[in-house]
Amino acid sequence: MSSFTYGSIALKAAVPTSLSAFVIPGSEIASAEGAYGKILFQAVHAGDITFMYNIFQVDQDIAIDFQCNPEAIQVHSAVKNDSHFFIRGIGDLHLSEGQFNILDAPRMEGTYFLEGGREYRTLHLDFSSSLLDKLLPAFPYLEEWLASDSERPRLLFKVNSWLTTQLKDISDRILHATYDNELKHLYREM
Repeated sequence: MSSFTYGSIALKAAVPTSLSAFVIPGSEIASAEGAYGKILFQAVHAGDITFMYNIFQVDQDIAIDFQCNPEAIQVHSAVKNDSHFFIRGIGDLHLSEGQFNILDAPRMEGTYFLEGGREYRTLHLDFSSSLLDKLLPAFPYLEEWLASDSERPRLLFKVNSWLTTQLKDISDRILHATYDNELKHLYREM
């Protein structure tokens, strides 16, 4: 992860004090801090799905260059404030607060644009290939879409969809489950 303006963005395991209240117990944490502001990445593993809840407290405008190799499809959603991404092979992806889209890409490279003086929150879900294999019979359109085996990243929806109250509630319950560690793990696996 890097920025043309700020250079390489080094991640560390320590959490900036201003973000400590947002830490999800049991999550894998990485953070960064610099003149641009503060970033907190959290990963919560729930069986065949990984929830990645990210918080950006931005002091100065920044464009963050990223790359990743998802195992299968990903859901990208803007939880707080609008999100603007440039994804190589797709182009600009604008998600208004509360919107999401599903992306299929064997390799994803792009840039996330953030404005100074704002806080952004994003939620990304990574689905395992084995879970998709189980779900495909119930979703023929998804099976047809994935069957094209494109090397280019592509979006499932031509128009971004909106997170419903039910989807927000389910995500929140999984992320913020109040059970003890072993029971929490079992709850998230279900």
